[in-house]
Amino acid sequence: MVPGTASPAADPRSFRRRLTLAFVLVGAATGAVLVAASLFTITTYRNRSFVRAARREAELGLLPGPARFTAPRLDDLIVEYRTRGGFETVVVTPARTVTSSPAVPPSAVPAGFADGVPSGALAQTETTVGGRRYLLLGGTPAAGVKVFFFVPMGDLRRGVRDFAVVLLGWWALAVLASAAFGNLVARARIKALTESRQRERRFTADVAHELRTPLAAMVSAAGMLGEEIDTLPPSARQPAALLVKDVSRLSELVQELLELARLDAGQESLHIERLRLAEALAAVLRAWDQGVGEQAIGLDVDPDLEVWADRARFRRVLSNLLSNAVRHGGGAVTIRARRQGADAAIDVGDRGPGLRPENLERIFDRFHKEDTARSAAGSGLGLAIALEHARAQGGTLRAANRAGGGARFTFTLPLAGPTERRDGASDRAAEASATPPPSDRAATRATPQTGG
Repeated sequence: MVPGTASPAADPRSFRRRLTLAFVLVGAATGAVLVAASLFTITTYRNRSFVRAARREAELGLLPGPARFTAPRLDDLIVEYRTRGGFETVVVTPARTVTSSPAVPPSAVPAGFADGVPSGALAQTETTVGGRRYLLLGGTPAAGVKVFFFVPMGDLRRGVRDFAVVLLGWWALAVLASAAFGNLVARARIKALTESRQRERRFTADVAHELRTPLAAMVSAAGMLGEEIDTLPPSARQPAALLVKDVSRLSELVQELLELARLDAGQESLHIERLRLAEALAAVLRAWDQGVGEQAIGLDVDPDLEVWADRARFRRVLSNLLSNAVRHGGGAVTIRARRQGADAAIDVGDRGPGLRPENLERIFDRFHKEDTARSAAGSGLGLAIALEHARAQGGTLRAANRAGGGARFTFTLPLAGPTERRDGASDRAAEASATPPPSDRAATRATPQTGG
């Protein structure tokens, strides 16, 4: 699954198509191997049987003694060969050369083959006469006498071709059966995944709600304890500080679980409006710096880019990406916004160790952490929350490694089309209403507004 795309439960049609296609490919590949193996085996067997039968007929045709090949009896011998059928014959004697059919004249015998026919054994080759393929067998029944048997191979080839058609028909049926079976398995899998996801969401919501009340008292008590740490005995200060810190982390975790529960239940409001990207990013950085502290962040954005987005959700996505970059990046953070087709792509990059290739598809999973070193910080929910907010706005969120080192998260949003602007403080809401946000990029939207 591509990072930032819908999970099987969230995108059942895409998942069903992919799983069905996988079954079709496996069925087609397996069937093709079986067809090829069966066709090779049958073709080899039929060719060998055909050659054995032809050689047996030729050996019987050479059994008459030398007297049968004398000039007075040669015509009777040709009639006998013609009566037996199944092959055409050319007999070469010192006195005469005769053939059993005008379709196979004496000249049909290749010169090199005629010269190489041994005494007391059958020579064998294939040749074409008048557009027809023959198995040519030659023998020497008497001194100076050579007999050539032309056994037509048309029936053999037609039989192999008919068998191949039957095999291909069964292969096609097997592919269709694989598609039907894959579709059934996909439906069952989607149902199981959907039910599992719903159970997970209910469990998350229940746990978060159950913890909220007792945690509020713990946070209040921890706050008072934090204010009095300096008055505690030295031996109790460190345990008290750890307690206050862990209660704060637990409170953050519960708040994130509650946020996910609201997102899963569709209880988070969505207010799509027109945002000037440069102003919106600057506002996010100002609010984020106030809460976290000074941090070198490079910003490169086209001042004319405008997007359709929910202001609060936009801020939440960028804040989570910045926190992740600062916490795990280990270096300068850069934000770069550019046009990407009908979207605006916002890249948040860092100079840290980057992401493990095997974890790129799991980086947005809930509670997933890149490695053990990251387990001490964060809950593993920040990127999952950012992904849900990005999707709700009709955007996407993907992860990749930078060529020069570090990780890059790309947040895309639909671009807002250009509108005419008036002098001074114009009523941009009225102007933007002429270019509504795409209806298929977000579940719901409000009347478009403008602002930074």
